[in-house]
Amino acid sequence: MKSLLRKDCEGCLACINACPHHCIYPVENKYGEWQAFVDKDKCSGCGICMQKCYLNNVHVFFNDIKRCYAVWSRNEGVARNSSSGGFLYELSRFFLQNGGRVCGVRWNESFRPVYKMTNEINDIVAFSGSKYVAPMINNIYRKVEQELANNNDILFIGLPCIVHALKTFLGKDNKHLLAVDLLCSGTPPFRYLKEYVDWLKRDNGINVFDDIRFRGKRDFSFSLLYKDIAIYCQDMKHDLYWKSFQNRTFLQEKCYHCRYHTVARIGDMTVGDFWGLGKTKKDYHFGVNLVLINTDKGLNYLNKTREALYIEERSLEEAVRGSYCLQKHSDRPVRSRIFHLLYRKNALLPLLKIINWPK
Repeated sequence: MKSLLRKDCEGCLACINACPHHCIYPVENKYGEWQAFVDKDKCSGCGICMQKCYLNNVHVFFNDIKRCYAVWSRNEGVARNSSSGGFLYELSRFFLQNGGRVCGVRWNESFRPVYKMTNEINDIVAFSGSKYVAPMINNIYRKVEQELANNNDILFIGLPCIVHALKTFLGKDNKHLLAVDLLCSGTPPFRYLKEYVDWLKRDNGINVFDDIRFRGKRDFSFSLLYKDIAIYCQDMKHDLYWKSFQNRTFLQEKCYHCRYHTVARIGDMTVGDFWGLGKTKKDYHFGVNLVLINTDKGLNYLNKTREALYIEERSLEEAVRGSYCLQKHSDRPVRSRIFHLLYRKNALLPLLKIINWPK
């Protein structure tokens, strides 16, 4: 008999990676959010799953921010092709050039975002670009644990809740692991993106595409591409998926009470866009990363990659003013409550059109 492992499960799925009896399974709830279910007939009651659950360790591993920087790549090509600044590309390249591994999120063959590990420098391009949808976890925690046991250096780039889950799974800090948490305003379940893309294909007569992008260099736009040519593209004011994301209409349940909207950070570094950045000593043309240094290890790796970067120290107050993700999250909007009440009885697209009109 299968039953929900815990009622407040947030879908990090570390328990599945940890279970020695392979009796825990991921199941989508009615909103497309992953939750862990246990087969009680196979369960031995060992309790390892609960030891590895970050909900039992919610106050562990947080750090105060030590330094705040504006950062962008000295390589104009890298900066131009990155969503903002190119810092994570340069950091990833440093790890791989020195024999390490990089974990990040990329699209799989079904255009589902998944966590993957690589030691190939050509793969890190696939990790680039913002993906505004919840990624699939798979067995990434176990893979990281195995590589660390072999003393391989690991750069792990992920949402703060997943970084928290990884650290809880490992149980303690590891000198070979650099954890980078991304500034995050919430993620919708993959189901909504799939339903939306399927509708776009039908409505626009699209038979094939080979990339999904949520951002251009100077704007936020939802695009389907084929051979690097946009076959559908709408900016955030006119694209329904983008508008719903911006209005916080269909995020995962846990995102409406996120514990990571704070200046206490879970990673060795925190990286995002530097919104509200004032005048800099060096002119930039292709976006700037906000890089928050939360541990000595994080500062050490920033210094190791310094030659590839323009770096300016800034005040934390400037970063907080410009970033909603560093401030206490606002209350759940009424349109979100209506959406989740009506979604199972209504098709996604008509419902989003009604709920997100007017702006």
